[in-house]
Amino acid sequence: MAVFTALEREQSAERVRDRCHAVRRRGGYIGGCTPFGYLARDKHLVPDPERSAVVKRIFESYRRFGSLRTVAESLEEQGVTRRDGHPWTTGNVVRILKNRVYTGEIEFEGEIVKAENEPLVSKETWEDVQKLLRMRRSEIGRKGPVAEPHPLAGIVRCGRCGGAMVATMNRGRHNNGKVYWYYRCSKNAKSPKQTCPTRHVSGGELEKAVLDRMGSLLQSPMFLKLVGTRLRMPPTEVRRELGNVTEFWTGLFPAEKWRVMKLLLDSITVLPDEISIKIKTSGIADVMEEIRNAR
Repeated sequence: MAVFTALEREQSAERVRDRCHAVRRRGGYIGGCTPFGYLARDKHLVPDPERSAVVKRIFESYRRFGSLRTVAESLEEQGVTRRDGHPWTTGNVVRILKNRVYTGEIEFEGEIVKAENEPLVSKETWEDVQKLLRMRRSEIGRKGPVAEPHPLAGIVRCGRCGGAMVATMNRGRHNNGKVYWYYRCSKNAKSPKQTCPTRHVSGGELEKAVLDRMGSLLQSPMFLKLVGTRLRMPPTEVRRELGNVTEFWTGLFPAEKWRVMKLLLDSITVLPDEISIKIKTSGIADVMEEIRNAR
């Protein structure tokens, strides 16, 4: 009797496996961990009205800026958390970006199968993101553990010697290998000796200071005057065109703020107690277009 019972259990388990196999082959959902951005309803995945928009924004932001860190920080700044209430990490972002289910497809036994769920991103977006991720892996293999772009790279200069300041990474020895990064005068970076008196500057602190300064600039009378001069518009028309700049600026993700700022930033000079920002007026028309399109 025990032998028959064991055989029946084995046959029952095999039938369950066969059913799951058939469901997966036709692109169905068999349960388990529900992908972020979807809800499980009657054995099907349906878009989560709130979180599906987060998934789309993750793909769009990474496609545009190519930085996992920027995407994670943007989500944190906007108060967007994971389902467990914890903040996003670069690892969480990567798992979203690599999950093919968001294209309405799944991989089954080495083949790409059309899934039953509604896609959240286009195949074109998916392919662009995968190319960026492959490039990132290649860069990491050549340069070390972290090789993401920094928004101020190429425009920060040392106020003492005039040399460029380059983004540099370092791993802490006593903090579980946490990566620290900062901007350092290139003259010191290239020489074993300290040839410039400028010390390295925290990357996060410098970027925050620049963001704050640019946010204030967009709302200042000086920027109003620059716009009027560049576009040959009277002050009243400039104010009408700009509208509520504060609302426009605060509504942007950090990555989107960098995109707008790069239209205006010509150079940043780092001095011991301050930073000096030089604006390129050639980008004013593009910034005005961004503000108009955001309405």
